[in-house]
Amino acid sequence: MKKILVLIFILLIGAGAYFKLKNKKKVLIPKKTYIVKYMDLNETLDETGIIKVEDKYYVSISSPINEKVLKVFVKKGDYVKKGDLLATLDSYYVEKDIKSLKNKLEKVILEYKKNLKDLNLKLSDLNYQINFTKINLANKEKDFKYYAWLLSKYRYLYKNKKIISEEKYKNVKVTLDKIRNEINSLKEKIKKLEKEKEYLLAKLELTKKIFEKEKRDILIDLQEKKKKLENYNIISPIDGQIVNLNAKENTYPQNPLFEILSSKKLVNYVYVDEIDIGKIKKGQKVIFKVDAYPQRKYIGVLKDILIKPIIQNNVVFYLVKVTGFNKTGLLPEMTTHNEIILRTLKHVLVIPSQAVKWEHGKEIVYVLKGNTIEKRIIKTGVENNGYVQVLKGLKPGEKVVLSFEGNR
Repeated sequence: MKKILVLIFILLIGAGAYFKLKNKKKVLIPKKTYIVKYMDLNETLDETGIIKVEDKYYVSISSPINEKVLKVFVKKGDYVKKGDLLATLDSYYVEKDIKSLKNKLEKVILEYKKNLKDLNLKLSDLNYQINFTKINLANKEKDFKYYAWLLSKYRYLYKNKKIISEEKYKNVKVTLDKIRNEINSLKEKIKKLEKEKEYLLAKLELTKKIFEKEKRDILIDLQEKKKKLENYNIISPIDGQIVNLNAKENTYPQNPLFEILSSKKLVNYVYVDEIDIGKIKKGQKVIFKVDAYPQRKYIGVLKDILIKPIIQNNVVFYLVKVTGFNKTGLLPEMTTHNEIILRTLKHVLVIPSQAVKWEHGKEIVYVLKGNTIEKRIIKTGVENNGYVQVLKGLKPGEKVVLSFEGNR
């Protein structure tokens, strides 16, 4: 009996604790909030697709010259890219000509530099002689003026006053005549030097013209030889697969050397459920990714809607063709993950999707108003990329709670 009373007492204590915990109210502490605002929002449709080859064509590659095939770098069945080197032809003689022209050009340049240096040295020497002679001429002309004045004075003193001797008078006259002759001689020398300078300048200009012509002719020949050398490298003009190969090393070419199958035009065929096909229109923007490059986005345009349906697992799909995208890295049969932009809603009220909760079939959010939290029923519209359009229940500038710290 005593044991039964103890058991009843323990049960009563446990029940009291249970009801106390049950009635304890939750205290919600916002951890992260978002200010309700306007922004543009795309309405999109997510669908799967596949990369396909739309057009195929063949390209034949022949040798432009009849020279032996030196080296073949590919084999039948290989995939090549535009610009890849497929084979080389024996270019011994053209390379020899190129080397000879380069040596000739180097020789012409060295010879021109030497001639230019010699002519400039001569020109410098001539300029020095001309300047030196002009200085002498200027000095002699000063002397001439002085002795002309002196002779005039001596003539007066000799003829009128008889103060100086005839000999002294004649000596001044002789000196003046000598200076006059020296001046004339210096002037003739300057003329001669100026003519030599003129001749040197003309020769210098002619030397430059001859050099420029020789250099130009050699460079033209060199460019032609280098252009010809390009024919000795057989380059793939397209991306594709080698489907035929006649090139053999150390033999003369049998044209065509190569045949390449090109898969030039890649398209993205997207599977659209019959439920959604009514939303699809030509010209809609499509953003897609492939598994091989998950970080890379491809942007194309919806080109066409194929009428013939495809039935998979009793579900009807229609193919839509997407084109106009960058084809880098894409290969046939790759799976695509597509986001078809149906329309863009401009300047609509949005909140993050994670703010919306469901209670009893209704959409609710928690709105932070000062230090209190209000539960509010809202109505939403288009949802995309983690954001949802708010049609009713919120105003711009209000704060909605995205997450809580927990209970306390």
